[in-house]
Amino acid sequence: MTATLSLQEVISDPVEFISRLRIKDKSGKLRPFGEVITQEQIHIIRTLQEHKRVIIVKARQMGITTVCRAFAFWEAYTSAYSINSVVISNKLHSANALLDIDKRFLWNLPKALQRAHTHRTDKLRLTATETQLSAMSAKSDSQNRGLTYNTAHASEFAFYDEAEEFLASM
Repeated sequence: MTATLSLQEVISDPVEFISRLRIKDKSGKLRPFGEVITQEQIHIIRTLQEHKRVIIVKARQMGITTVCRAFAFWEAYTSAYSINSVVISNKLHSANALLDIDKRFLWNLPKALQRAHTHRTDKLRLTATETQLSAMSAKSDSQNRGLTYNTAHASEFAFYDEAEEFLASM
């Protein structure tokens, strides 16, 4: 039998927090991540927690992108100070679609846990801490260069126009 955890215990442990986020399953139904989370996803969460830089070469349809977005959301949502987090993809519309996962996490938290926020297609800002989650394109003509990010999730890296240059700029 599992002991009931305090709110602080849930917030401080990314696996506990992420297990309570709501995700869309393969049929499009919203359900708690904890109902479907795999040992591989838990391993990724712990690896992201322990290491500053992580590269994941992955197969499709294993929920790796979702668990990476969940970790970024946990990090941003639970931070006591302002952080800037970015999700990057080879095309802006796919980066925005990944940021939509973060928005779904926020909007499906219990009302008592939702935080004041503002959002646009390419940004989600938590008002109290001024934490910002953003989406951007990796295209070489991107207007988002020169900003400082605390965390970055580079998706579809193999398809970046100038991958080495982009990585160096990050």
